[in-house]
Amino acid sequence: MDAQLRKQLFLMLRALYICIEEKWSEVGRRYDVTPAQQHVLHVLSTSAKPLPMKEIGRLGCWHASTVTRILRPLQEKGHIVVERDPQSPKHKLVSITESGARLFDGITTDMEQMETFPLDVRHLTEEDIQLCLQYGHSVLHVQKGSAFVQWLQEEEISG
Repeated sequence: MDAQLRKQLFLMLRALYICIEEKWSEVGRRYDVTPAQQHVLHVLSTSAKPLPMKEIGRLGCWHASTVTRILRPLQEKGHIVVERDPQSPKHKLVSITESGARLFDGITTDMEQMETFPLDVRHLTEEDIQLCLQYGHSVLHVQKGSAFVQWLQEEEISG
């Protein structure tokens, strides 16, 4: 790939990321949670069972120490519970509490009411968006693997 084209792609992706992060932060300030903590609540709310910290790290694309740092405030506020895995005592399982589920429901309601969350894409056609998803899945397949892309696609379908 041409170096200039690769640089343009990188700058565009970075700019989109910053725009999205700004919207997540805006919503998060209303609820006193970071964008990363919102993502953890989302991941936990879509799981039928407690998740290992390692799985949260994989789905959030975070290092284990980052997961611990993200979870601590949620645990202190009673939004999640972190317990030892009875089948593997050196591992920990994380589950969302009623308080955390209510918090996430409030965040989700706010986001659904924002027509331009996380980006204003009203000018794009459905075909444009499908093409963007296709390209994104292709890149993520190489970066994160097919299991991650499958999880992401299931999330897109379930909402």
